Amino acid sequence: MGCVKTVQASVLACALLASCATRRYQPAPINAGTSASTFESRSLAHPGLQAYMERVLGHPIVPWPPQTWDLKSLSLAALYFNPTLDTARARLEEAQAAVVTAGARPNPTISVAPGIPSPYLLTLDLAFPIETAGKRGHRVQFARSINEAAQFDLADSAWNVRSAVRVALLKYLLASRSLAVIHAEEQVRTDTVTLLEQRFSVGEIPRPEVDLSQISLSQTRLAISAAEGQLGEAKAELAASVGIPVAGLQGFDFSLPDMDTPPSSESLSLPEIRRNAVLNRLDVRRTGPIRGGRSGP
Repeated sequence: MGCVKTVQASVLACALLASCATRRYQPAPINAGTSASTFESRSLAHPGLQAYMERVLGHPIVPWPPQTWDLKSLSLAALYFNPTLDTARARLEEAQAAVVTAGARPNPTISVAPGIPSPYLLTLDLAFPIETAGKRGHRVQFARSINEAAQFDLADSAWNVRSAVRVALLKYLLASRSLAVIHAEEQVRTDTVTLLEQRFSVGEIPRPEVDLSQISLSQTRLAISAAEGQLGEAKAELAASVGIPVAGLQGFDFSLPDMDTPPSSESLSLPEIRRNAVLNRLDVRRTGPIRGGRSGP
């Protein structure tokens, strides 16, 4: 019986140690109200965004928040807020953990069974699995391939987010300019109607000329309403591309300095463009490393 108690104590100790090493599942239910409140609190003045941008840029941003945001600063805000990148980062972390798991050796197993002829005589089996034929190496290589694919997915997601911010910013600035032009046209037509009404009051022109001018003014005001709607849609698209509510953009100005000064054709080198397209395009790099330093496909 003493031997039996010793074996039972050993098994109990192994079970306790195994339970201490086990990481238990911690439930984290999604609370819709909390998620909505967190999203509504996002803005370009968020202190977390300030810390992130200062860390990336390597210098303090004073004053904070800046009054004018350009493509670079809005892209950094999108990299911080946009939920698409959170999903890609989570997949990358999962793939990196899979690489570590794939490289681990199989744990030894222990099993206890009732003895024969007496059930009080326990049988203790300790097994050390051995992998052959390079199974662990193949498993590690597969996990590394998945990890590399996840890295490309993250880079691709970041590029898509930046592209969406650029398109949305361009639409917003063009809509703002269009609205400003129509407002200027409205002022001119309003002055024209006033002058024509004065001339009509002294009998210099007939009434139809005044009516036509008033109709043109009404059409311009309708165009202003349509342009304001387009500006609102563009602003909503810009906020969505960054990953914040529209209210988070209120009170800030936006600019795109290169919008009116695109690069000239003489400044673009065709061989360099081809080389960059081959070396930097993610869909090409997914297929494998580029060798030979070629300047074209």
